[in-house]
Amino acid sequence: MAQRIGERLRRLGFSENVFGETIAFFVARETETVYVMAMGLKIASENLYGRVFKSSTAYKILKSSRASDVSCGVCVSLDPIAFYNSVFDKEKLVECFKNGICLRSICDAYIDTSVERVLDGEDFVEVFLRPVRIRVFRRVPRVFTRASAAIVEALVWLTKMPFLKEDERRWAFEFISMLRETVYRSSSDESHRKVVESIYSLAKRFLEGNVFR
Repeated sequence: MAQRIGERLRRLGFSENVFGETIAFFVARETETVYVMAMGLKIASENLYGRVFKSSTAYKILKSSRASDVSCGVCVSLDPIAFYNSVFDKEKLVECFKNGICLRSICDAYIDTSVERVLDGEDFVEVFLRPVRIRVFRRVPRVFTRASAAIVEALVWLTKMPFLKEDERRWAFEFISMLRETVYRSSSDESHRKVVESIYSLAKRFLEGNVFR
């Protein structure tokens, strides 16, 4: 069974060596409160492994709860707008999660997991998720697009900016600027351009000393 799960994870693109970008839904069983966040995951033995940093709300619940009191659903998606919402419009995705049915519209696949272990780190907790069930919603492959990849990469660097030194922040901003240009060159979709402009503007404000929340 564990081997079969591992094979299915690899078919979805997960590996032991590279973090795959996903959208994670953590649920506190006692209150049924849902916390959503973009999260990098990779295979670790029979589990998926990721890190949750102090800046996220999910960090607090993982620190204050037993692993058995928290569950996690993992959305595998190529939709850059879904990743944008996982950072800036979380309530939209929380409602989608509670609805259940609309997950099919944003997830290519969905993995139900149990939280096996949570280990303390200095600025984050390490989380080990055991896959329980994998549901594939989109069996027909979709083409990879540079615009989608650039938006997700820009989001990753934007969320790192609060933890970087000043010279590293400037480098991150310049990299986000380059990714913004990539989106404009490779996509005329207004939703893509709108979200990358939002990311760029927030990165610029942060670089100028206006810390975003």
